[in-house]
Amino acid sequence: MSLLAVAVARRASALFHPAAAAASLRWMSSSSIDALRAKAASYRAMAASYRVKADALRTATHDREPLLIRVIESNMQSHDRSPVEEIPSNFPFEINKTDGFTDITLTRSLRGEQIEVLVSMPTLDQDEEDDSSSSDGYTSYLDEEDQCEKSPQEQTVPLRVTISKDDGSSLEFACTAYPDRVVIDAVSMKQLTSGVVAAVSQDDEDDQVYEFSELEENLQQELYKYLELRGITPLNAKILHEHMISMDRRRYLLWLTKLSDFVRKD
Repeated sequence: MSLLAVAVARRASALFHPAAAAASLRWMSSSSIDALRAKAASYRAMAASYRVKADALRTATHDREPLLIRVIESNMQSHDRSPVEEIPSNFPFEINKTDGFTDITLTRSLRGEQIEVLVSMPTLDQDEEDDSSSSDGYTSYLDEEDQCEKSPQEQTVPLRVTISKDDGSSLEFACTAYPDRVVIDAVSMKQLTSGVVAAVSQDDEDDQVYEFSELEENLQQELYKYLELRGITPLNAKILHEHMISMDRRRYLLWLTKLSDFVRKD
């Protein structure tokens, strides 16, 4: 039987049996209402569940904040509050600090040369960084938080020493300051060519930066003496190291204070 014939038969049945048709409509209407009621009940249950979860989250957050404040205060109390190690007045370099920047710049003139030393904030020794990078993210985070509490012997201060001649050429050293010595990591040179400062040769610029360990041993020794004659000595490295370490401690303590104030706000 075709679909059209079925439809005609159902319509005829409804015409000849109106009571059955009305009952069918009432049944369908009741089922629809029950379905809507079931959906509404389901939505109310979901909303109640979300409210419970939100209340639990607010309670957990409220309960954790006092603990966070106590941890911050404990770190502040145990933190080294000794004053910043000042650089002595007979230090051979002029010290330049810019507000808002953590790095400092040292400058001096010596026999027609302009010497500039960019001193950056302390970092962990490379071996320590390698160890932390192999751990998971949470452990690495803890290592970073604990960095300022490490002893000065475990931290180093990056230096970039630039020695410029009157003609615009320059020699640059990438160094690392330890508590008792300076280590040269790399060396590069630029010279003035036709009024423009250019790399010392026509090769790629990267080729002009030489790893210090790749140089001959006697050349390494003479370059260390070259820097010492210009004020980059173990004693001055010790002074810079202590000054930057103490500055880093003070900066971290200030950050902890701001963090505590923020968490306490309503």
